[in-house]
Amino acid sequence: MRSARLERLRSDDGYTLVEIMVVAGLVATLGAMSVFGVQTMLPTVWSDAALDQVVSAMRVGRESAINQRRPVEVRFFAPNQIQLVRIEAAAEVVLAQVVLESNPSFMTTAGLPDTPDAFGAAAAWDFGGANRVRFLADGTFTDGAGIPVNGSVFIGTPGNPMAARAVTVTGVTGRAAAYRWNGRVWEEK
Repeated sequence: MRSARLERLRSDDGYTLVEIMVVAGLVATLGAMSVFGVQTMLPTVWSDAALDQVVSAMRVGRESAINQRRPVEVRFFAPNQIQLVRIEAAAEVVLAQVVLESNPSFMTTAGLPDTPDAFGAAAAWDFGGANRVRFLADGTFTDGAGIPVNGSVFIGTPGNPMAARAVTVTGVTGRAAAYRWNGRVWEEK
């Protein structure tokens, strides 16, 4: 009778408490590892999103100038705002206001070189000393006097060089190019 009872106990289906505790421990360990992994990735994801916003704003500014046959001025405001303004004889019309999402802001990251385009890295936005920049109806990117200028806009999060991003604009064509810092060099996105 005793052997029949032991046989019945051993043949019951289910999990033992030890098995459940081992699985729970593994799940907790993997969960904790993924939380720390996500925390280190967030600044780079936010910087990628901000990069896309800046590139999009520059492209919208250029296309608006071409389509509306009016100059569109691009204004940068620290720490993280862009304004697109159509210039008219009587007034200025704000076409778009872009605020970079999350934590990234316009900034240069200490120790990083200029982008491969070498348009300048003296400030968070560097257009060769031009105070006002705009897209003209022919798609060119110029200073206030109508002279084509090349320039760069740098984005990042403080203390995280891997979150460094840059947008360069070529004056003659108005083309905006996006760059990511990969830890060694700028690579075009």
